[in-house]
Amino acid sequence: MNELNTNYPNRPLKIALVVDSWDHPFNGTVVSARRFVDALSEEFNFRIFITPEPGIQHDERFVAFPRLRLPGANDLLESMNTPLAIPNQAKILAALADCDLLHIQYPFFLAGATIKAARKLGIPVICSFHVQPENLLRNIKLESSFSIEWLYRLFLHKFYNQADLVITPSDFAANLLLENGLKKPVVTLSNGIPDHFFSIRRTNTNQGQFHILSVGRLAAEKKQHLIIEAIQRSGLEKSVTLTLAGTGPQQKKLERLAARRGIQANIGRISQQHLEDLYASTDLFVHSSEVELEGMSVMEAMASGICVLASDARSSALSDFMVGDNTRFRSGDPLDLAEKLNFWISNRDQLNTQGQKNRQMVTTRAHHHSTRRLSAIYRQTHATAIPLLDMIHD
Repeated sequence: MNELNTNYPNRPLKIALVVDSWDHPFNGTVVSARRFVDALSEEFNFRIFITPEPGIQHDERFVAFPRLRLPGANDLLESMNTPLAIPNQAKILAALADCDLLHIQYPFFLAGATIKAARKLGIPVICSFHVQPENLLRNIKLESSFSIEWLYRLFLHKFYNQADLVITPSDFAANLLLENGLKKPVVTLSNGIPDHFFSIRRTNTNQGQFHILSVGRLAAEKKQHLIIEAIQRSGLEKSVTLTLAGTGPQQKKLERLAARRGIQANIGRISQQHLEDLYASTDLFVHSSEVELEGMSVMEAMASGICVLASDARSSALSDFMVGDNTRFRSGDPLDLAEKLNFWISNRDQLNTQGQKNRQMVTTRAHHHSTRRLSAIYRQTHATAIPLLDMIHD
């Protein structure tokens, strides 16, 4: 991956940021964007392009666009908490006019129109790779290699190969784009783990129950049903409590499955404070998703000192990241997952040891490291574009 030159002028910049779903902070892309904006708001001015939720008030930083309505897809978009904006070219050009840089977080209709406007104005463009084509296709039951390759080509043509620089959250993600035809420079920048997760103190408040936690969108590609089936197959369902923290179209289906299997399960949205309390007390974090470009919830769990068990799916950045015996299970295999669960339930003394190893392993992904690096990326990308901008405006 490209190394960054940090010899840049200390110049305040105005960053245009496209995050359609800003008002849905359980979405990983939105969580990442919000954290970076909070961390960098004293150093940069942000102008944020969104499609707002009714009743939520926004300050002058925000540029609002109406919500796109797609017949046949509205229910899915609503359940996934991923509203998309209808672009307005005149409004985009006016909002971009005094911006120094455009950063695309969401690669959809608004992003495409904003890139077009930025090119007209001579504004450099950065695109972050947060949305894996498999995320979309598995939710509409199109999982063929042809459909995946086609969507990669579309994303690359419309967004990533239109950028001056592409940011990916892992080397795994960068290689996915390169293998599918990325022609632009790419750098790896972790979404980052907020520092306070590293100081969470582990407690045991589960009163004899073994508590399993999984965090993520309740969607087809996350495969949370495997966890429920594995608990039942382990034969220990009476001594296990499960929390599936998240929202999404699979919530009711997962609730019915847990009830049929006799699993004590709490499924649905929880507050940030409740989540952090669970990070302090959970015995085991299980991540069954087969599609991950980094795995933010896994990184948070590891920073909190929790033992983590994850799928070894080839389409996930976590497939080679997990270190240690019994920390990975065969993708899509509830029997192998049940076997790994039985190991950890039977060897609780090893949970803390593995958790401490996890915490140490992810220290390099602390958010303050990522924040400094993104600041350097913004400044260097703008500085590199200055000679070209001077030519355009002369």
